[in-house]
Amino acid sequence: MGLMVALYASVASLLAGLVLHIGYELLFSPLRHVPGPFLARFTRLWYLRCMYSGKAEQEIITLHRKYAKQGQFFAPVVRLAPNMYSVVEADKSIYGVQTKATKSLWYESWKHPAPERWTLFPLRNIKLHAEVRRKFQGLYSMTSMISYETYVDESVDVLVSRLRKAISTAPAGVIDLANLFQCYAFDVVGMVTYGSRFGFLDSPENAKSIFSGLDSAFKYSALAGLFPSAHPYLYSIMERIPGSGAASRNMVVGFGMRQLKKKQDESSQTEKEFHKVATGEGNAAEPEDFVTKMLNLQKSDKQSINAYHISMMSLGNIFAGSDTVAITLSAIFMYLVQTPRAIRRLRAEVQDAQANLASRSREALPCAVLQNMPYLQACVKEALRLHSAVGLPLWRQSPSGGVKVGGEYFPASVDIGLNPWVAHYNADIWGPDTKEFRPERWIEAEAEGGERPKVLERNLVSWGLGSRTCIGKNIAMLEMTKLIPRLIQEFDMETAFGERNFITHNHWFVKPSNFFVRLRERV
Repeated sequence: MGLMVALYASVASLLAGLVLHIGYELLFSPLRHVPGPFLARFTRLWYLRCMYSGKAEQEIITLHRKYAKQGQFFAPVVRLAPNMYSVVEADKSIYGVQTKATKSLWYESWKHPAPERWTLFPLRNIKLHAEVRRKFQGLYSMTSMISYETYVDESVDVLVSRLRKAISTAPAGVIDLANLFQCYAFDVVGMVTYGSRFGFLDSPENAKSIFSGLDSAFKYSALAGLFPSAHPYLYSIMERIPGSGAASRNMVVGFGMRQLKKKQDESSQTEKEFHKVATGEGNAAEPEDFVTKMLNLQKSDKQSINAYHISMMSLGNIFAGSDTVAITLSAIFMYLVQTPRAIRRLRAEVQDAQANLASRSREALPCAVLQNMPYLQACVKEALRLHSAVGLPLWRQSPSGGVKVGGEYFPASVDIGLNPWVAHYNADIWGPDTKEFRPERWIEAEAEGGERPKVLERNLVSWGLGSRTCIGKNIAMLEMTKLIPRLIQEFDMETAFGERNFITHNHWFVKPSNFFVRLRERV
C-alpha cells in the first residue's frame, strides 16, 4: 500500500511539474512570443526528430520563411526547442572575437565524457581555448602551407591516376566522386599530419570502416547533444555496442593513435635527420609534417606542450579534416558540371595562369598563384555558400546579463544558433538569385567596392565565426584549390543517374552519400 502511495505521489509530482512547465512557457516566459512549432515550446523532441531526419538545414530554412513577416525574407528568430533559438544574423555579441558567449552545452557530447580527454573543437572554456589555439595556430598558417604543398601535390597525382584507371574499368565511365574525394582528403590528412598517406586512394575499400565510423560518431554527438547531462551515462553504455556512435568514435580515435605511434616510432631516425640539418649535412628544405612540427615545438617548450596536446591536435585533423573537404569538393564539381559557362571561364583562368608561369600544361600550380586566381576563389566561395558542409546551428550560450540578437533580448543561459544554410540562403543579403550558383557575384562585389565585399564575406560562415573559425581552413583551401584546376584540365564530366544522384544526409555535416559523374579524359 505504501509503495502504491509513493508511486502515485511520484506520478502526481511529475504531472504537476509538467503542467507548471507548460504554463510558464505559455504565459510567463520572456520569449513566449518567439514563433516556432507548437511542440517545440515544451520539449526537445521536435528538434530531435528534425535532426534525426537528416534534413535539418532545410527544415530550419522553412521555419524562418514560414514565420517571416511582410517585407522580410526570413524571420529573424525562430524557436527549435525550449531554450534553443535559431537566428539569421552572425551577431558579434555572440560570435565576435571578444564575446563572452560560450559554446553551448550541446557541444559536450562531441568529446569523451572524461574531463581530462578534452579536445579543441567542443572546448567551452574561452580562455583555455584561446591559449591552446595560440600555441598551435602557426602550424595552420599560410606560411606553413608552403611546407605542406608537396604533400598535397602527391595526393593530387595519385587521385588523377586513380580516376584514369577507373574510367577504363567503371561501367560507362561512371564514377562516385564523393567517395574518392573523401579518400583524397583522408590521404592528404595522412600526409600533412603524419608524413605518409593512409593509402585510401589506392584501396578505397579499406576506408569504409573509418568513413562509416565518422558518420556514426557525428550522428551520436549531434543527437546526444540535445541531452548533455545524459551524455556521460549514455556514452558508457553505447561504447560497449559495436557500430554505435560511441564505439565508432573510439574506433576512429584508435586508428589515429596507431598512426601517431607509428610516427613516433620513427623518432630515432627523425632525430638523426635533425642532427644532419643542424650540422649542415641534411636537406633543410625537406617538408615537415604536422606531428614533426609539434614535436619540435615540444622540444622548445616542454612545460606548456605535452604528449596529450600532440595526440589531441593530430586526432582533430582526422575528425575535422576529411568530411569538410570532400563535401565541398563534391559541391564545387556538382555546380561546375551544372554550369557550363562557369567551368569554361575557370578553365580559361587556369590556362592563363599556366601560360603566365610558362609552365607545362596541366602542371600543378603553386599555392601563391592559386590564391590570386579570382574566379577559382569565387567558385569555391560560391559552393561553400550554396552547400556549407556544416548544416546545424553553431550554438552559443547567452552570457550573464543576457544579450540582444536579431532585435530580440535573450536572458542568460539561452542557446542561440546561426545555421550556415540559413545565413547563406537569405535573399535579403544575397539577392533574389540566392539559390543560383553564380561565382560572378563575388567578383562583382569587389568591383563595386564599398561595404558590399565586406557584407558578403561577413555572411559567409561555412568556416565558423570569430575565435572559433576553423583552425584548419588554410589546409582545406590548399587541398581544394590544388585539385580543382587539375581535374577540370584533365577531364570532361557530366552528372549521372539524375535524381538518385547527390542524395544528402545532415547529422552535422550535410554529406552526399554519392556523387556519380561520367568522366572522359580531355585531349
